[in-house]
Amino acid sequence: MGLANLNFYEDKGYVEGYTKGKDLYFNIYGVETRSSARRVEYVSEVLETIQLWLYTVRNGQYTIEMKKVVEKRSISQNRLMWLWFSAIADAWSDATGRVFTRDEVHDAYCLMFLPIDTPKGRVGGSTSGLSTEEMSEFLDRVNEDAAGEGIVLLNPEDRLFEQWAMQYE
Repeated sequence: MGLANLNFYEDKGYVEGYTKGKDLYFNIYGVETRSSARRVEYVSEVLETIQLWLYTVRNGQYTIEMKKVVEKRSISQNRLMWLWFSAIADAWSDATGRVFTRDEVHDAYCLMFLPIDTPKGRVGGSTSGLSTEEMSEFLDRVNEDAAGEGIVLLNPEDRLFEQWAMQYE
C-alpha cells in the first residue's frame, strides 16, 4: 500500500511498528485507492537516528499514530468572540436590568455548547483548545442563538463591522 495514497484522515489509517531483535517492522493499515494493476516498489532507507533509537527499544509491538495537524483558533476568531460576547452582554443587560459581563456570557455559551460532565456536575469547556474549524462552529452556534434572541451580531465581512465593533472594544 502506498503511503502517499493512504488517506489517514478520512480512512482512519495508521502505521503500526514493532521490533524483532534489532530489526524494526512497520504495518500500514488503511484503504488502498490505486488500481490493483499498478506496479508498486517499496524502497527502505535506514536513518542513523532510527538505528540509534532501535538500540533503546525492547522487543514487542509498537503503534505509531499519525494525526492531522490542526491550527488552534485564530487571534481574529478570538477577537470576534469577545466582541460578540460584549454585544450579547449589553443586550442581556438591557433586556433584564441586570448587568452582565462578557465573561459571564462566555461561561454561559461554553456551558451551552462545550459542556463537560464532571463528578460535581456539568461545567462549561474552554474555547482556548479549539481548532479554527471547531471555533468557527462554536461561533456559528453563538450567532444562531443570539439571532434567536433578536441580537444582531456583525461579522468582519459586513460593511458596518468596524463602526459596530468600536462600541465593544
